[in-house]
Amino acid sequence: MISIRGAKVDHATLQRWVIRFVPLIDESVRKRKKQVGSSWRMDETYIKLNGKWVYLYRALDSLGNTVDFLLCARRDKSAALAFFRKAFRENDLPEKVVIDKSGSNTAALDDLNREISEDRRIMVFQIKYLNNIVEQDHRFIKKRIRPMLGFKSFHSAKITITGIENIHATEPEKLAAKFLHINSLSKEHALQLLVQVINVYSSRLEKEFQPEKDFYEKVAEVQMDFLRKMKDLGDEFCKNLKQYNEQFCEVYSERNKILGHFIQAYTQDSESYKQASESCRQTAESFKKHSERQNEASAKRGEELKELLKIVQEQLNKRSSSQQQPADQADAGPSRKLDEVQPELHNQSQCPSSSNISGP
Repeated sequence: MISIRGAKVDHATLQRWVIRFVPLIDESVRKRKKQVGSSWRMDETYIKLNGKWVYLYRALDSLGNTVDFLLCARRDKSAALAFFRKAFRENDLPEKVVIDKSGSNTAALDDLNREISEDRRIMVFQIKYLNNIVEQDHRFIKKRIRPMLGFKSFHSAKITITGIENIHATEPEKLAAKFLHINSLSKEHALQLLVQVINVYSSRLEKEFQPEKDFYEKVAEVQMDFLRKMKDLGDEFCKNLKQYNEQFCEVYSERNKILGHFIQAYTQDSESYKQASESCRQTAESFKKHSERQNEASAKRGEELKELLKIVQEQLNKRSSSQQQPADQADAGPSRKLDEVQPELHNQSQCPSSSNISGP
């Protein structure tokens, strides 16, 4: 739009516009800012200014809404006090504040609690994981600062970061819809919003630059080309969305069919598994009964063998005793005969002597 008017604008000009209009925008945003919660998360982040580190103090409530911010050259108790006093002026006193392990923040809150009445004193928590919401929110500020060429003065850095914080803190689409009396962001309403925004920019630029003779015709032509392109993009998007929905429905139906086949196969497999487990159970029971019968039969055979061995042992004992008695009798026979023979011999020896005595 600026090039249509034949103007060449440098980034320094845009920076001067930022320095001029951001304080007015900040004042307007603070008047319209909604009320924040009573539980705050406070932390500070680092920003490089002319080769040195400065500190941006920031605070969010438990829902992620921006409470306040302050750019300070140092990170100490006085800077923390200045931030908390500014936040307390713009918002109500919180019930609790979650901070990190920084001693300066703790000392600042302790000094503020001494100035406040006991029934309104602030509870201070130093819990690491509760502060993740504000630590993650730093990246939305850093991603806008990173592409810049860098800050050279503290004043310009403070105003620029104020504008970035205001853009992040507000919801531009809702504010625009509210100011332009658009209740929803449908296709037609979005086109109305774009037309009115273009008209606003056109009226602002007319005050800065002298338009050419055919300026309004060119602006109208640009607006119509833009609207036609937006309409074509919207139609193409709706067409692609319809095709995507049809493809998604087809894929979803195929997925349901595959899932049905899988469930059917799973039920069949489960039934076959039940049958196989039942047959295994029956086989195990029959094997158990067979082993029990074999154990009983082996026990009976063992008892029969024991009885048979006992009978054989008794017979052997009887046979050995019967063989031993005749042997004893055979041994005793010759000795008895000798005993009988010796008296006879003795009598015969005595008989001749008597005959000799009594003979003639």
